[in-house]
Amino acid sequence: MVFSAAAEANLSLVIHRTDGTTTVFALDEQPVTSFTRDDLVITTSTDSYSYPLTNIQRFTYENATKVNSIKHTGISVAQRGGYLVVSGLQAGQIVTLYGIDGRQMATAQAHGSAPVSIPLSHLYGGVYVVKADCVTFKILKK
Repeated sequence: MVFSAAAEANLSLVIHRTDGTTTVFALDEQPVTSFTRDDLVITTSTDSYSYPLTNIQRFTYENATKVNSIKHTGISVAQRGGYLVVSGLQAGQIVTLYGIDGRQMATAQAHGSAPVSIPLSHLYGGVYVVKADCVTFKILKK
């Protein structure tokens, strides 16, 4: 098993969709925001993501004071700007966040290759378990 971890200060681009889900892009990924007639397009150094404008509530730039990330078998889990961000998933894969007592706190499904974002602002500080595909991580929310 190979894991990598990182921690740094960061500013993030956050896409807020009308269904309540969010996607977070760290600015160190150098996202470029553009628009087509019907879509918001975010292009990073590694990929391009398209979101129908009818599904976008707003997009913001938010300061994340600390980013902790863990990577295993291509799946990356990070805390950015008050969100849990899971990338490296395939379409349809489920991400579930559990409290340390085993209660399911949140769930989200990957759509395409875009990262999955789960808001953490409503949760108390503590240890949480993230299950993404067949990989499980523990995170600390401060």
